[in-house]
Amino acid sequence: MYPSRAVIAIALIAIILLLLLVHARAHTAQFPGFTFNNKTWAFTYIATTPAEWDSGLMNKTVGNNTFELFVFPKPAIYPFWMKNTYYPLDMIWINGSKVVYVAHAIPCISYSITQSNCTIYNLKYVADYVIEARSGFTNSTGLVVGSTVHIIT
Repeated sequence: MYPSRAVIAIALIAIILLLLLVHARAHTAQFPGFTFNNKTWAFTYIATTPAEWDSGLMNKTVGNNTFELFVFPKPAIYPFWMKNTYYPLDMIWINGSKVVYVAHAIPCISYSITQSNCTIYNLKYVADYVIEARSGFTNSTGLVVGSTVHIIT
């Protein structure tokens, strides 16, 4: 006797979820957090692929201890926008270990597939990392352009 289609479908979904969990844990293990002014924060999310870069914190709940690290393959200009991000964020562009730009970004809820009504942040600063944090993080920690941030690897 063969398993039913429903059993096979449930098993496949379980395998896919397990693989996604392992993938997410591998990312946070590779980049567990960052330090600034002798304090350490853990990353909640890590984005290392174009699909992950595109989604960022879209449609996610963001708390005071939510941090997403965007890891890019080489230093370049990486503009960001806030489409379907429901919480104001601080976006921190880092080149090497130096903060090169900080944006205090506001949500942009858009039902369009384009970004026509969303502000685009950072059109000129080269970076290899971007950290997204809940709005107020940079002000409360004193993190500014020129600060040194160490990504823990």
